[in-house]
Amino acid sequence: VKSAIPALTVVACVLRGERFPLAVYLTLLPTIVGVALASLSDSEFSMAGLLAAVGSTCAQTALNLTSKQALSRLGLNGSEGQCLLTCNCALAAVPLCLVANRGSPGGSTTPGGLTGSPSRTTVLFAAAGMAYHAEYSLNFAFVRLVSPLAFSVTDVARRLAIILTGAALFRKQLSRTNGMGVGLALGGVLCFLLAASTPHHTPVKSRRKKLAGASR
Repeated sequence: VKSAIPALTVVACVLRGERFPLAVYLTLLPTIVGVALASLSDSEFSMAGLLAAVGSTCAQTALNLTSKQALSRLGLNGSEGQCLLTCNCALAAVPLCLVANRGSPGGSTTPGGLTGSPSRTTVLFAAAGMAYHAEYSLNFAFVRLVSPLAFSVTDVARRLAIILTGAALFRKQLSRTNGMGVGLALGGVLCFLLAASTPHHTPVKSRRKKLAGASR
């Protein structure tokens, strides 16, 4: 589901009046299909999981579209924007964690239903927190430098890195389909970068502003 983020981003950009060369649209297909194939072996289905994935996809797309403008409007750098968003997410997550723990069997207060020693749970949460902090610190620093569409497409490389790293850490053998998906997605990202770097990759709004300035 989340492999569709580049497609949703380009649809939103088009609805806002931006246009891209045909080559840019075509590169999205192998990118999206490649990520889906790369993670196909781990796919499971439940309605709750599907709704969570759809919600996360929509939220990530909205973040891609609005974060750059929001940082510029508020005069924040990447680390400041990341800190502000983290605080808001923490406040929103507290009641959700309380509700989830209250409904767990036996009133367990172990977050997420993790089992094992308290020290192991602490290490896992600390590692996850450090990983997410590093990820979003880099994201907010990078998003200021590129367009929303370029950010969503290049973010595919991060998703592929997660798949490959997980396979290595958990000693999981990737299937031929997974390997084909990784290669297809990387090829799509590279083709997008080449297509987007051409002089013709200029949104319609930007071209109109340039023409208006030239006429003056």
